[in-house]
Amino acid sequence: MRFLALVAALALSGCSLTVNALHPRPSVSVSGDVGKFAIDASAVPDDYEPGRLVHIHQFRQTLANGLHAAVGDRFVSGADPTAARLVFTEISMEFSNIGDVGVFLLIRFHAKWLGADGKLLSEVGGTAQPTNPTETGERHVEDAVENMYTQIIQGLDNAMHPDAKR
Repeated sequence: MRFLALVAALALSGCSLTVNALHPRPSVSVSGDVGKFAIDASAVPDDYEPGRLVHIHQFRQTLANGLHAAVGDRFVSGADPTAARLVFTEISMEFSNIGDVGVFLLIRFHAKWLGADGKLLSEVGGTAQPTNPTETGERHVEDAVENMYTQIIQGLDNAMHPDAKR
C-alpha cells in the first residue's frame, strides 16, 4: 500500500523518483565448481523509464552488482577469457497492476550463460517482480532484480545438474 501511496503522491505532485545503481542481494548461489563469472549487459539499455514518473539509471551496474552478490569472489569485472559469462540479450520494464490495490514493477528478461569457451550453457527468459510489491522506492526495484537473478541462476544450476532432484 505504501508503494501505491508513493506512486500516487509522485503522480499528483508532479515529482519523480530517480533510481541509480543499486546493490541487489539475491538469495541464491551457483552450486558446483564452475569457476569465475563475468557479465555482459552491453545489449540492454542502461536507463529505463517504466512509467509512473520513475526513472531508473545505471541499470547495467545494478546487474553487475547483483551477479557479484550472488557469486561472491568468483566475480570478475571486464573481459576475462577464463570466466563463464552471463549475457543479457533483452530487458524491459513496466508497471503492472495488483488488481485495484496498486502497481508493481515487472521486469521481462532474456539472458544466456556462456562457458569460457563460448559454448552455450543455459538460456533463460521470463518475468520477475518484487516478492513484496508494497515495498517502496529503490528497494522495490532491488527486490525485482533479486528475483530475476534467482531465475537466471536456477537456470544455470538446472543445466549444470540436470539429474538433480528439485
